[in-house]
Amino acid sequence: MTPLLLRLTLHSALLLSSPQPAGTQAAPEAEKCSVEGVVVHALTQAGIDKVQVALRVVDESTGGSSRASAVGVYTDSNGKFRIENLEPGQYRWLINKPGYSLSRGQAPKLPPLNRAQTIRSVRIEMQPLATLSGRVIDENGDPVSGATVELMAKFNGFNRQSLISTGGSASTDDRGEFLIHRAAPGRFLLAASHMESRNVVYPLRGGGVSGYVTTFLPGVSDPDQAQWLDIAPGSEQTGLEIQLRREPVFRVRGVALDESGAPVPRFVIGIRSGVGMAPLQNRTFMNGRFEIEGLRPGSYSLLARSVTMGASPQSARAPLVVGRGDADNLQLRLSSGIRLACMAVLESTDDRAPDWQRVAITPMSSDPLGPASDDKGKPGADGAFALDIVDRGPVWFKVTGQPAQGTYLAEIRAGTENLLGTEVDLAAGLNGPLRFIFKAGAAQVNGHVEDAGGRPATAGTSVVAVPAELSRRGFGESRSTAVRTDGSYEFADLPPAEYLFYATTDEEQSPLGVLQTPEDLERRATKVRVQPGGSQSVQLRLSEAR
Repeated sequence: MTPLLLRLTLHSALLLSSPQPAGTQAAPEAEKCSVEGVVVHALTQAGIDKVQVALRVVDESTGGSSRASAVGVYTDSNGKFRIENLEPGQYRWLINKPGYSLSRGQAPKLPPLNRAQTIRSVRIEMQPLATLSGRVIDENGDPVSGATVELMAKFNGFNRQSLISTGGSASTDDRGEFLIHRAAPGRFLLAASHMESRNVVYPLRGGGVSGYVTTFLPGVSDPDQAQWLDIAPGSEQTGLEIQLRREPVFRVRGVALDESGAPVPRFVIGIRSGVGMAPLQNRTFMNGRFEIEGLRPGSYSLLARSVTMGASPQSARAPLVVGRGDADNLQLRLSSGIRLACMAVLESTDDRAPDWQRVAITPMSSDPLGPASDDKGKPGADGAFALDIVDRGPVWFKVTGQPAQGTYLAEIRAGTENLLGTEVDLAAGLNGPLRFIFKAGAAQVNGHVEDAGGRPATAGTSVVAVPAELSRRGFGESRSTAVRTDGSYEFADLPPAEYLFYATTDEEQSPLGVLQTPEDLERRATKVRVQPGGSQSVQLRLSEAR
C-alpha cells in the first residue's frame, strides 16, 4: 500500500508545504531527494505499522536548530516508509507511535542529502514502553495521596554524579496507588516525594523536628542504598511499595544582597547536594529573604541568581554544611559576572590566513539556575574577543569550528596553565587573559563499518569518537559522523589524541556528559592513538550499548 502523506508542524497538527532550508530556492523536481527505510520492533525485529516518520529541516544559519515545518509519512503494515520530494540539506527525525519509544531514545543519524539523492535501507528500532504500578505509604502503613513517584537515573558529568529525572512519573491517588504507564526501558531508581508533607514538621523529643524526605525504593533516603529497577521493553511491574521516611530535618534562612549591600527583590535560589539538585521546599521574598526547609544533614552548595528584566543577572554560590541544627542569618552577596579578555591565535608554519568567523567559543556550566553566558564568543579579525560570564563558578569552554582547514584547538592558556579539557573555577581567578591556541596538524580517520553479519552497515549508522580522557572525566564533547550508504565513514580535522571509536545506530553522546560508564564504553569501543597530521584507517563492527 502507498504510505499516507503526513505533513507536520511543531505541534504535529497543521498542514505545511515541503520543508526547505532557510535562504534557499526550491530545487527543481529532478534534484529532489528521498529517504526510505523500515521501523522495527527492537526485540522481535518485526515491522511496526502506523508509525509517524517525518523529517524536519536543520537550519545551519541559526546554529543547527530545526525549523517548524516537516514532512513525513505513516509506515505501512510491514513497517516500511518512503519520504519523497525533499529539498537537499540536513534533516532531523520526528518519529512517534503511542506506547512506543525509540530504542535508547534516539533515531539513527541521517547524513546530509545531496541533490537527487535517495537514501535507502534506513532501519529504525522502537521498543514498547513499560508499565509500573504500586503504592506509597507512610510510617504507619497508611496510604499517601498526592505523592509524586518518578524514575531517576544516575548521570556522570562535570566530574560529579547526579540524579536526573527520566520523565517517567505519576501521582498517587487517594488510596496511595500510582501507575506509570509510559516508562522507558532501562535501569532506574524509583523515588517518591510529597510536597504537602514538607510543609509539616513533627517535634522530636529533646528538640528539633522531623519531616518526610524524598524516599527511594524500597524505603531508604540514601540513593546509594536504593534498589535498582531493570525495566524491560513492554514489561509490567506491579506491587512496588515505597514507605516514606520521616527523618530529622533542618531549616536554612538568610538574605540575598546585591553588590551595594541592598536586598535583592527578585531572585531564584537552589541547593545542590552530592547527587544533584535537592528538590526541597524553598521560598524567596521581595525583601531579599529566603528560606529552605527539609534539609537532611550533609554538605551542599547554595546557589542564587537575580531575576531583573532588562539587566544582567547577578549571582552567588556558597558552601553549606548542615549539621544537627537550623542555620539562620546566612548572607549571600550577589555579584555581577566576569568579563574575560580572550585572544584566538593560529600557530602555523605556513602563511595561511585564519577565518575567525568560522570559530565560536561558548562557556558551559553545570549551574542549574541558568546558562554560563548569554552569548557565544566570536573572535574579531585580529582574534580578539571577550566572554561575558554570568556566574563566577566552575565553567568549561566549548569551541566549535576551525579557523582554517587542517587546524585544531590545541591549548587554552591562562598564563602558563593549559585549561583545555578541564573545568575552571572562576571564583579562584585566572592568571592573565585566555589564549585559545589553534595549530596545524589535525588528523583524518576513515574506515568502514560492518554489521553483525559482516555486511556493510546501512544508512542511519553513526561512528562516534570519544576522547579517552573524556570517558574518564565525564564532561566535554565527543564527535560523530554519519556512515555512508556503502558503509564507509570519515572524520576530518580531529585533534591529535587517544580516542575510543565505536559504531552505533544511536546518537548516545550528550553535550553534558557521558551517559554510559567508562567500563562499558571501553568494552564496546576500539582505542586508537591519532597522530598529528596523520591519516588512519579504523575498521569497526556495529555495536550496541550494554
